[in-house]
Amino acid sequence: MPNQYQLAFLASFTAVFTFLLLASNFIRAKLADAGAPFAFLTTKGSMLTQLFALVLAVATTAFVYYKFGSKRTPVLDPKKWQEFPLTQKIIISPNTALYRFALPHPQDILGLPIGQHISVAAEINGKDIMRSYTPTSSDDDLGHFDLVIKAYEKGNISRHISLLKIGDKIKVKGPKGQFTYSPDLSREIGMIAGGTGITPMLQIVRAALKNPQDKTKLSLIYANVNAEDILLKKELDELASAHPDRFTVFYVLNNPPHGWKGGVGFVTKEHIEKHMPPSSHDIKVLMCGPPPMMTAMKKYLDELKYHAPRTISKLGDQHTQRKGADIILRSHDGVQFRTHSLTLKLGSAWFRTPFTLSQTHAADSGRDPGAHVEGNSTSVQIQTIDVPESSAVVASLLHILNSQELPKLDSLSYIIDLLHAAEKYEMQGVISVMRLAIVSPTLLEKYPIRIYGIACQYGWQDEAKVASSRTIGLNLLSREVLPELALMKGSDLMRLMDLHRRRRDALKCGLDSGVLDANQLPGLHRYAWLNAIETSPQEFTGNLDVLYSQELRDLLAATCGTPTCQRKLYDTDTTLQNIRTILADLPRTVEGLTVATVSETPRFIIAFAR
Repeated sequence: MPNQYQLAFLASFTAVFTFLLLASNFIRAKLADAGAPFAFLTTKGSMLTQLFALVLAVATTAFVYYKFGSKRTPVLDPKKWQEFPLTQKIIISPNTALYRFALPHPQDILGLPIGQHISVAAEINGKDIMRSYTPTSSDDDLGHFDLVIKAYEKGNISRHISLLKIGDKIKVKGPKGQFTYSPDLSREIGMIAGGTGITPMLQIVRAALKNPQDKTKLSLIYANVNAEDILLKKELDELASAHPDRFTVFYVLNNPPHGWKGGVGFVTKEHIEKHMPPSSHDIKVLMCGPPPMMTAMKKYLDELKYHAPRTISKLGDQHTQRKGADIILRSHDGVQFRTHSLTLKLGSAWFRTPFTLSQTHAADSGRDPGAHVEGNSTSVQIQTIDVPESSAVVASLLHILNSQELPKLDSLSYIIDLLHAAEKYEMQGVISVMRLAIVSPTLLEKYPIRIYGIACQYGWQDEAKVASSRTIGLNLLSREVLPELALMKGSDLMRLMDLHRRRRDALKCGLDSGVLDANQLPGLHRYAWLNAIETSPQEFTGNLDVLYSQELRDLLAATCGTPTCQRKLYDTDTTLQNIRTILADLPRTVEGLTVATVSETPRFIIAFAR
């Protein structure tokens, strides 16, 4: 069956040849009608004309094929490992180089979608190690692909590649990844990269800027240790200079040289505020760099109210090797985790059914039969299951299932990712751990509304009560909290709003006593904050801050106000205790929906001195 390029060649050849043949016959007929006695009007001349048309058609179609149809089908195969030889090594810095690998044919293209990456594998010390890389070349580069790799002394794949000689081969599979760039992806894209994490960013920048139809604006923060560690700086600066309205780059160095005008130290929240597009529904933030850097960036972006960023994590050389493992879980970023099917059966109801089926049924259900793993003396068929979760999520799930040391659960977005995965795979043990982690004091202080919504979603009543009590100092009608309120169900939102309303009503009942209303004694004046409650009750949250208000201190310090009487009108200690009692009796959780009445609260909060 001919491919699209062969069909295009045949179509163009036929069209050009037919046109020239018809044109020559038409011209010859016209000249004959006019009585022109030219030699080519003879049979011999006709044959020469047709031969000329044939040669011209062949030349034209050859040009069309060379210009537009010479690219072959993509080489990459997501289901098959392929080997490619090293043909060139270009040193970029003392520990970084560009490695060029040849494709099978000079006109071949790699076929990697913009935003995705490849997996590179090697057997090191008897173990299969795999690492994800993004080529710096594109499908405009025929016959080869380039990898920019920084070699680490204790690295596995990176060190292995740095020791390759010309002609040595690497194993590659792809494309990998769930992110694919397109011109209509977002109005603006912010990028944060560290070290060799620049490669996927550069891939996107190149593709966006060379497309005249793409109007996406791009902002890049690029962090390194030393100036010589900045990879591909010349090209980045040239792109920024050629497209000043669409692309900006800001460099950050730990050890800047004298006269450095970029950022100093680590990437800070202030750097993000200044050099990234403002948070909005139509912007995206992409990150790629060392895991500690990514953790810090997620924290800053969360504090600045950005949506959860897409992390194109530069994973370390990762693998898990468990003795007797009979299952491989492969994350969407290509990291393989070998584990025991019994562990998955016991910890996950979702995995329990597939492992009770025959191998044929498991394959038919969409799971790859897996890799053929060679041991020292035996050969074992290990089933490989592709899962859509990231390697970080898969690693944490397996840590919990195997009763290993718990991962650090200080990011709410990370906990939500784990919860979604645990819910999908029916891992009740993991869900129980997340249930405990989500009400940690640190997270409750930062995200009480979001945690309340999550607890209600999963039916965790105790956790919902705890989280609702942490919202009582917040104004639920402020713009800052509206995005979090929009994520919860209407009934859960009404319960939370009702809690705040009942607190305000109960507080007003306690403060709005007969003494305060009568205002009969000299020097007695109404609390300024009581007026505020009546005029704008939604802005008053009823917390203990009221005890330290200047208005209350001024009131409790008042005297009878005559030259002969300097006696204090109020007993400060008793009055403060009465206010504390009122505040302590206010509703604190979404339970107890009965509205407080005047008889249920102290009528007099001010005790007169005797």
